[in-house]
Amino acid sequence: MTNDAQDTQDERNTALVRALETSPQITAPQDFATRVMARVPQKPQPYQRFANAVFTAPDYGRKAIFAALVVLVVLMFALTPAAAGKPNTWTTIQLVLLLQLSVFVLWLGFSRRSSRQ
Repeated sequence: MTNDAQDTQDERNTALVRALETSPQITAPQDFATRVMARVPQKPQPYQRFANAVFTAPDYGRKAIFAALVVLVVLMFALTPAAAGKPNTWTTIQLVLLLQLSVFVLWLGFSRRSSRQ
């Protein structure tokens, strides 16, 4: 590189560093805050999402859980005689059904507590 090319490269680097290190001057119009506040609705809109859908129709979930509880209890009583013949397989299936039953009961208990508050 020649000396002139090096000087122009140094000048460009210096200008680039100076441009990157200077903070920009940000200005807002005088009536900016009033225009923004004019666009904000005075009455807050209800938040329509999944959480509201759960609270608008809670009976469907409870009815489905109670139906599942009945099906699980019937299945457990139906599998009891079969569990006497081969204890490993049928006992494991019964334990899985019992676990599902307990999860449903816990869900019902906690959902009633949270809906009371």
